[in-house]
Amino acid sequence: MSLLKNIWPSPIHSLLVPVFFIVHNYFDFWGLTDLNKLITSIISWLITPVLLLLFYKIILKDWHKSSILTTCLLCIYFFTGPLMKEFKDVPFLHFFFKYSVFIPVVFILLILLHVQLFKSKKSLKKIHLFLSVMFLLLLLIEFSQYAIKGPIALKKRNTIELKNDVQLTLPNKTTDSLPDIYFFIFDEHPSSKSLNSLFNYNNFALDSGLSKLDFKVSANATSQFPYTTPSIYSLMGLNEFHSDAAFEFTFKEIWAIDKNLTNNKLIPFFQNNGYKFINASIFDMKNAPSQVRNYLDWNTAEDMIRKQTIFNRIKEDLSWNYTNLFKRKFIGDLNLKIKKEVDYTNRIVQLIDSCLLAKQNNPKLFYGHFHLPHDTYKYDRKGNVIQWTYETYLNSYTSAATYLAQLEYTRKFIIDLAIKIKNKNNRPAIIIIQGDHGYRMFDQNKFPLDYKLKIFSAIYFPDHDYSQVSDSLFSPNTFRIILNKYFDQKISLINKKE
Repeated sequence: MSLLKNIWPSPIHSLLVPVFFIVHNYFDFWGLTDLNKLITSIISWLITPVLLLLFYKIILKDWHKSSILTTCLLCIYFFTGPLMKEFKDVPFLHFFFKYSVFIPVVFILLILLHVQLFKSKKSLKKIHLFLSVMFLLLLLIEFSQYAIKGPIALKKRNTIELKNDVQLTLPNKTTDSLPDIYFFIFDEHPSSKSLNSLFNYNNFALDSGLSKLDFKVSANATSQFPYTTPSIYSLMGLNEFHSDAAFEFTFKEIWAIDKNLTNNKLIPFFQNNGYKFINASIFDMKNAPSQVRNYLDWNTAEDMIRKQTIFNRIKEDLSWNYTNLFKRKFIGDLNLKIKKEVDYTNRIVQLIDSCLLAKQNNPKLFYGHFHLPHDTYKYDRKGNVIQWTYETYLNSYTSAATYLAQLEYTRKFIIDLAIKIKNKNNRPAIIIIQGDHGYRMFDQNKFPLDYKLKIFSAIYFPDHDYSQVSDSLFSPNTFRIILNKYFDQKISLINKKE
């Protein structure tokens, strides 16, 4: 009891800091995250103040001082990451939130605080009272908002606004008359016209090569968004969603879209019409998880919360700028990632080959998502896997030549893939080869933002009738056109917003 009397209420605010962080994010990310997947992090966040309090108690011999220092360190750990992200682009304030300024200033202030507390013999009760009341009020506000708004409002805040929902009807078709569908996304594959403008690079051999195979190449095709998840949802969602920032999405918004993509109505429509769905993409679909996703590492919704903490924020922002400090680890991680991406690509090819060999009566829908020509740069122009060293990384990794070499290999890969499917598939097949978005790393002072939307698009129909596919195809209309043409639907096409 004497120990409790001595430390109460001094450390309470130290314990309330991680509690507030957890509660705030639980409500803020309502419906997006699974708390069970954060349990290890939550335990570590709750144990940290206890360990810091005990450490400073040993050093300072005083619970009051140790709790002040603990709370300061915890506030820096939990809250400065979001502040830096919020203010780094704000005029007049961004200077103070640059790492080169912010970190030294915070470090100096912490040293001064430590020195002052070592010397001070004053009572700190008012400070303890203020901090305890402040965090209790913050927690009260969080729970009050939940009580007033309720879980439905919180969930709605983390969803996207959908409109113009398409209603699908059962077609008057037998499975014998339906074509197979091969839908391939080549991540960040720009149109040949776009490559010619951005790099003065001639990739028109891809257009002509597929045209000779009776594909319709839409030279001026565009996507709706410059990011993978919203772009793919615009194809599969069969409804439109509102966004005030078509060129900028937060990860929170991306994840909300991902949840809708998982539950899209396109895949179930095909399955209800006798199609076997092979999911070789980076997305899990409802009742059809990806067969290849585990070959790659992706951020999860829970990472949105973890990355708010200052060390994760610094790692996210600065790790690529200080690779020379950890050369061996950095290059090892890069080559390991390349190995995973090569395994991922090979796994998709194996699934395609299995589909081509399979003898079955029902049609199939194959969705393959290739991480090409998007970085990581893993192939040279001949398709050899690159093994990077630190020196070659510094000299070549970010060069246009490295990107274009992988693009050249991608060109050969696409043409070979199209030939293989046309020659070996055992029934008529629709083949869709598209970029999800255009190239994004260009100089925006020289080229407009809409270059991010200029995608490669080639479609093969067994009857070679491309009257509904324009040279300026808007990619969200891709499956709308197919549903109208082959499945007796009457779906309006979406007009591109200028």
